[in-house]
Amino acid sequence: MGGAEVKRGEGLLSLLMFFECLALLFIWWGGVTIALGKRPEHRDLDMVERQRRADWFRNELQERP
Repeated sequence: MGGAEVKRGEGLLSLLMFFECLALLFIWWGGVTIALGKRPEHRDLDMVERQRRADWFRNELQERP
């Protein structure tokens, strides 16, 4: 009977470890998706900023005699 109790305790411990690893995986995956999700926004903003600078530069050149 003592052996059955140890196995049951090990099973619960294994289940707890499994859920803990699953929770850590979800936390890690959330961080990855946030990090990768923000990158295209910055690229878009960089492209908009470059376009604004190019337009400003063209306007400056056109206004000069």
